[in-house]
Amino acid sequence: MNWLLIAWFGLLIATDSSKGDPALWNQANQEFAAGKFEQARADYLQSVASGNVSPELFYNLGNTYLKLDDKGRAVLNFKRALALAPGFEPAKHNLNLVLQVAGVEPEEESLTTWLAQYPNVWMLGGSIFFWILAYSGYLWFIWPRFRPFSKILLAIAIPCAAVCLAIVFLVGDGVRSPERAIVINPSADVRYGPANGSRVTVTLGLGESVHLLSERGTWSFCRTDSGLVGWLPSNEIERLVPR
Repeated sequence: MNWLLIAWFGLLIATDSSKGDPALWNQANQEFAAGKFEQARADYLQSVASGNVSPELFYNLGNTYLKLDDKGRAVLNFKRALALAPGFEPAKHNLNLVLQVAGVEPEEESLTTWLAQYPNVWMLGGSIFFWILAYSGYLWFIWPRFRPFSKILLAIAIPCAAVCLAIVFLVGDGVRSPERAIVINPSADVRYGPANGSRVTVTLGLGESVHLLSERGTWSFCRTDSGLVGWLPSNEIERLVPR
């Protein structure tokens, strides 16, 4: 039943133009509609390689991988769409359906993951409140008659700036970090060393994320969201932000 839902919903591709070549975008959409999924994938990937990406582009690419029965990269691209537009409901809908079919519980959104979706907002907020703080301090010392007004501004700006900067420190680049990667295999063993015979630290499921720390040959040293570190085969993960 879930596969029927995915097959039906997957046909509802985004038709609004991405930021790339409109002719290539329309061609890829037409190929998808005609069932030429390999050609559509190639054209969508060409658009991604150009660097002019959009939530709609990743959403369509996710649907294309879904039609090609590549659940891992379907999940990856739905997550890419949501990294650019956290409120993009079609991508969230399809992501949850794919995870359910794969036997993976959809992620529950915690406060930290919600904050990590908007890193630029907290950085901007911290900058705004910093300048309000600086201007209020200036008024306080230069024009004593404005001190009651400055006192109100300081009472607001100091805690707000502190909260925004604390969040920036906590989430960093958030979900859009260039070192964030997604597991694209049904499962992936994190090991103590870069070898198949090394002891398993933890097993991650499809769609889980890790933070890449370094690479050695065909292995990637990473940190899981729970704080554990270890080695993963590089072909079992893919960066959330395309290179």
